[in-house]
Amino acid sequence: MTVLNTKSKIVTSRWEKGSILLDPGGEGATFCFIRSGMARVFLMTEDGREITLTLMKGSAKPTFLCLCTKGVGIEFMDTTKVALLSIDELLREAGSDPKNLHCIMQQIYKYFEQYQLKIEDLAFRSVEARLARQLVLLAERFRASNSAAGVMIELNLTQDNLASLISASRPSVNIAINKLRQQGLILMHDGKIVIPSVELLKAAALI
Repeated sequence: MTVLNTKSKIVTSRWEKGSILLDPGGEGATFCFIRSGMARVFLMTEDGREITLTLMKGSAKPTFLCLCTKGVGIEFMDTTKVALLSIDELLREAGSDPKNLHCIMQQIYKYFEQYQLKIEDLAFRSVEARLARQLVLLAERFRASNSAAGVMIELNLTQDNLASLISASRPSVNIAINKLRQQGLILMHDGKIVIPSVELLKAAALI
């Protein structure tokens, strides 16, 4: 689902792979939309830890990526084009098409719903269940074509990446990965994670 019209006059900026944009909102809140490429949104905590909030791949249409507030950063994992809008620019853009406001509300709701789920994960789920849940979400967002082995997540994820995604330590993620592999819930193929049965993994994630 898109928020910005593809004919929008909003200026986009191009970022090379490996670039990092810190505190793009400054003292205020800025709405970020991804037009192409791939980006990781993260939060820097007061004690210096980095927590990944979301990973998103650009599509044919501009899509809401994140609300940039103090402490939020964006790492560009590919050459990426984004648009940064103030609240006034966003409202002006929404007013250009009656359908835009509905799309904006849906995407912002989904954005905050993700963080509510993160809080629930930290409070009620083990590292193994949090990892299983995150892999299910990644499979839905970065699904490669199905194979006889199952659903492949089209990302080269390190244990550090996964640890940041579920707010856990690398050693605990390593233990959780081994447990999921021993149960046959995930496989590794050419550095990528393959899920033989998404439904079984959902059960492990308590979804």
